[in-house]
Amino acid sequence: MKKCILPLICAVLALSLVACNSEPDNALWQQYKNAEDPSVLFTDIGVDETVLLDDSGYIVTLQEASPVELKSDRKSGFVFDVTLQKNSTVDVIFKFTEIAVNGITIPMKYHGYTATAHSILGNNQHPGTIILEYEDLAKYGISTVENVSCVLEVYELIIVDQQKVEEED
Repeated sequence: MKKCILPLICAVLALSLVACNSEPDNALWQQYKNAEDPSVLFTDIGVDETVLLDDSGYIVTLQEASPVELKSDRKSGFVFDVTLQKNSTVDVIFKFTEIAVNGITIPMKYHGYTATAHSILGNNQHPGTIILEYEDLAKYGISTVENVSCVLEVYELIIVDQQKVEEED
């Protein structure tokens, strides 16, 4: 009996691996793969400036969404500009997770940024972005973005001065 179960389990695992590697089966994905300019397959997004979070220590504002060409070949998509305004001296890290477009969770490569007490801009405004790549949208058959939701994780950033730690030891 054990000799029959082991090959059956191996066959099921092999089939599941093949199924995981298969390409999406939707018309948009097929069009995307064959398109010279994939951007024509997607409806532009219009976003009003919206406050996402207004806490005593910081304000996170969604500024706009626009199409963008990314550096690598055929990588392009929509970029949501997000600004963090700090009203405290606490250093924080923001991370956007569980990003869903039209109710479909999409794995994202670019979705967070770090905001610290000393801004490059010389003020408390810290820019960041959320990028929705056309490729990811096409894989899930999304040509029109109707709504985007996400979880915004906020962590306190603790910076350790290594020289000071060595002196204390």
